[in-house]
Amino acid sequence: MTDLRGILCAMLAAVLVSGAARAGAEPHFDGSSPTNTSYSGWAGAISEANTPTLIDGGKAAVYGIDWYEEGNQPCRIGMYSRTLTEASEVYTNTSLNNCSGTGGNRKEVRFADNPRYFVRGIAVCSSKVDSNRKRMKGVKLYAAKVWLNKPEVQELTTAIVDDHANCGTWNAPVYCPANQVAVGLIAHRDGKSFTGLGLKCRPVRYD
Repeated sequence: MTDLRGILCAMLAAVLVSGAARAGAEPHFDGSSPTNTSYSGWAGAISEANTPTLIDGGKAAVYGIDWYEEGNQPCRIGMYSRTLTEASEVYTNTSLNNCSGTGGNRKEVRFADNPRYFVRGIAVCSSKVDSNRKRMKGVKLYAAKVWLNKPEVQELTTAIVDDHANCGTWNAPVYCPANQVAVGLIAHRDGKSFTGLGLKCRPVRYD
């Protein structure tokens, strides 16, 4: 009986220590390849934008995007990224630029007010002008909260949106799988105009 009690106590202690370590672990990405969502909007030729590799070998996660137009064509898009743990460290990547210049008429959507919010979903609004109905005229981002004091990636209903006056039809959003956030962007285009957007996602780990 004494031996059995000792074994049970040791097992309980191991579970408690393991739980404490997990609860205190910081969120991070592992080395697995990203998973790609489908797209919101219209399909077309695909370009991909990835978050930059950090010096420590980790990855940043997406918390916003901006885009520009040239001659009413959405032709340049970029991302805002920051690390999961040091959210004040902001990293930018090279924009996908199909414009002949830098573009103008800039729009922006990003979770700037809460450093724990990252992108988990995206929706695109298509033009209401029939002749240009595939062109992207608005973007909506959906948030996930990556907690630091507990091992949880919380899917939120919080969303931010920006659009142009000729935004006509909101297409169905696409989402990262559970416990994942966006680390990159998949951009569909027709000619130089962006027509649809999807996400590259990675699982957040706490072990």
